[in-house]
Amino acid sequence: MSDNYNSRQQRRKQSSSTKNKKGPNKPDKSMMKRIISILIVLGLIGVTAGAIAVFAVISQAPELDPKELETPVSSKIFDKDGNEFGMLNNDEKRIRANFDEIPQVMKDAVIATEDVRFYDHFGIDIRRIGGAAVANVTGGFGSQGGSTITQQVIKNTLLTHDKKLTRKIKEAYLAIKLEQRFSKDQIFEIYLNKIFYGQRANGVATAAKTYFDKDIQDLELHEAALLAGLPKAPSTYNPLENPEKAEKRRNVVLSQMEKYGYITKEEMNKAKAIKVADYVSKNEVESEKDSFETFKAQVVKDAAKMAGFEDTGEVYTSGLEIHTTLDPNAQRAVQEALYTNNIIKEENLQGGLVVTDTKTGAVRAIGSGRKSTSSAFYATQMDTRQPGSTIKPILDYGPAIEFLKWPTFKEVSDDKLVVDGHEFHNYDDKHHGDMSIRKALYESYNLPAIRTWQEVDPDQSKEFARNLGIEIEDKHYSPAYAIGGFRKSPSPMDLAAAYAAFGNEGVYNKPYTVTKIKFPDGREIKHEADPNPVMEDYTAYMVTDMLKDVITKGTAKDHVNLKFPVAGKTGTTNFSKDEGPEFEGQTKDAWFAGYSTELSMAVWTGYNGKTDEEGNPLYLTRDTDDYSKLIFDYVMEKASADLKNSDWKRPKSVVEVNIEKGTGKRASEFTPKDKIIRELAVKGTSLPDVSEEFFKLESPQGLQADYDEKKQEAKLKWKYPKEMIEKGITFKIMYSIDGSGFQELTKQKETELVVENLSPGATITFAVVAVDEKNSKESEPATVEVTTTDQQDEKEKDKKDKKDKKDKKDEDANDEEGDTGSGDEGTPGENGGDTGEPGNEPGEGNDGSGDSGDGDSGDEDDSGPLGISLPPTNSREAA
Repeated sequence: MSDNYNSRQQRRKQSSSTKNKKGPNKPDKSMMKRIISILIVLGLIGVTAGAIAVFAVISQAPELDPKELETPVSSKIFDKDGNEFGMLNNDEKRIRANFDEIPQVMKDAVIATEDVRFYDHFGIDIRRIGGAAVANVTGGFGSQGGSTITQQVIKNTLLTHDKKLTRKIKEAYLAIKLEQRFSKDQIFEIYLNKIFYGQRANGVATAAKTYFDKDIQDLELHEAALLAGLPKAPSTYNPLENPEKAEKRRNVVLSQMEKYGYITKEEMNKAKAIKVADYVSKNEVESEKDSFETFKAQVVKDAAKMAGFEDTGEVYTSGLEIHTTLDPNAQRAVQEALYTNNIIKEENLQGGLVVTDTKTGAVRAIGSGRKSTSSAFYATQMDTRQPGSTIKPILDYGPAIEFLKWPTFKEVSDDKLVVDGHEFHNYDDKHHGDMSIRKALYESYNLPAIRTWQEVDPDQSKEFARNLGIEIEDKHYSPAYAIGGFRKSPSPMDLAAAYAAFGNEGVYNKPYTVTKIKFPDGREIKHEADPNPVMEDYTAYMVTDMLKDVITKGTAKDHVNLKFPVAGKTGTTNFSKDEGPEFEGQTKDAWFAGYSTELSMAVWTGYNGKTDEEGNPLYLTRDTDDYSKLIFDYVMEKASADLKNSDWKRPKSVVEVNIEKGTGKRASEFTPKDKIIRELAVKGTSLPDVSEEFFKLESPQGLQADYDEKKQEAKLKWKYPKEMIEKGITFKIMYSIDGSGFQELTKQKETELVVENLSPGATITFAVVAVDEKNSKESEPATVEVTTTDQQDEKEKDKKDKKDKKDKKDEDANDEEGDTGSGDEGTPGENGGDTGEPGNEPGEGNDGSGDSGDGDSGDEDDSGPLGISLPPTNSREAA
């Protein structure tokens, strides 16, 4: 007994001790009660405040209008001039399905995927909201939705699509009211007729016809599962564009159906085994060709992004006014080029192209595919094809001019090139020696392009491309990229925008299709232009000038024949060796990217697969690989009908340089015109020397001869540039007497010469030639004539004059005598005159001998050749 007592006492002490002992971190009960009381009060206040806020939001919710539940609010689309050209719902074929017409398998697929407790909740699913709340706490508000089918009907009909809490409150409130006014089957019918399934299909019955060419009643399990998975992301899971993604999404739906007992595991596996590509209809909708559907497809994507929608489907049912950049004239030209047989004769060939405004980036037209026009895939999304030589201005020559300031006549080798053990080749498997980058570009040779790429810093070339909207993601940035060997290719839209920057003085604009979106409540969102100068104006102009030669004498010659200035580049790619021997060396893709001052365009043509339905290989031939150029020519001409299309103006940063063909030096004034190549260089950079290949010395100017008759000498004078004389130019003086051959008289540096003892009675021609002995060149001669007098002739003239005077005097005397006698007496006088004449002849002979002794014989020491003598040189040098 005492033992028990002791035990009780010990327990009491321990109990007392525990009560009196207070831990340092444990509040007593009274404190805990206070804290709990405060929290309860705050909770009540918060609940009250929250309730007040919720009621305030609910009071702003719109009325539940049954008419709006039945008819989608269509979005309208306008072209660049503000003209409406389509609607995204009402202008399309819609097939309405009554609830009883919808097969049970379709209902089950939707219920299992979208709202498995649809027939159990009252409009909102508390359990689902709880799961979404947890996800939103961990992943951020809006990361996961908790919307039921009823809530989705409300969202798609009456409310906007943002993720704000106020919208969620209104949505829940209206969903409850909807459940009170309509039955579950009615709500389900509204949902299935309103939801967007992609490919212009609104409503499940329209989708069944679009994808399977079936009536809604005939849907099978694998088809119903595919449709049930589409509304989550119609563009992503579009079975015509992305069959693999569509199949994965369908299989998720089938798994959900099996999970909730709508189908057996065996049925699930059987449905999963069917390939989506095998049962999706490929029937072409003929009316699409005339309704700009390809352009609309891109507008929907851009509008969804611009408006902040979760998916493109919301654009169709939001009642928007979408103003676009569409040029109907350009779009019709695109559709004519792609969808008729005027250009493309091959049935299986595909094509993609984009036309943009060179100055703004506004997309004017889009073409994609030839059998289905409701997708812009080949124009805006294609990244599995390589761009070929269209990349050369972007990765090679553009950066070389931008960063190294290369002139267009910069020479690069086209000799054999091996990098890391791999030998690269030109398309013709030949080598062409050194050549200018201009020629290398318009002839599209690969080896000079790679060598140019090697000269530029890799980071600089990648940045240059990135600024033009072309990302180089591959870490193994190799020489193959220099000639278009990409792993992820730019699309035609990317290339059109990049090339436009070259035609826009180096300013890049990101391409866009939507200029403005107007919401039903009056709000507006406008496109904000962001022009970005990405290169110097000299780079843009010089690249453009080289690309003009591609059209006139390069790889696009005779295929692009426009009447206004155009620049552009061809590009082709080949199949790789591992794709089979039947494809080795064959062309896989053909590109053309080009631009005017008004429009920029990039065109791709090729095949979607490697073989046709019969297993025959598909590749481009000599004829079909020209389609891209012909399409460019056709569309550019039609789309530019009302545009100015002026030529590019050379900026002050660029100088023109005439290069002599064959020497690589600047042409001289003597270079023949057919040997001169017009090239460009960045102003301020060093230029090559002037060529002397066809150099000719300037002839002496202003040659004159001052003749001194008394001294029988001539003073020759001429002019010549002083700087040339200082460089060693001398002069050769020659003469010719009475048309005889020229003989050299002397050589000298001076520009004056006195020639003495000229031959009398002669015509002397003097010729002066400039001589460059160092380069063995002579100028054309400058000539002047001097006619000298004969002194003997002068004496004869004097004697004749004296005789004439004497005869005159005698005649006068006879006349006076005749007046006093007969006329017959005058005869002896005349006879006397006759007898006196012979006496004069010896005098004339004596004079002649004297002249001969004075002039003709001369002094051998002082006389020059043929009677010309030179005085001691005393002429002064030309100033």
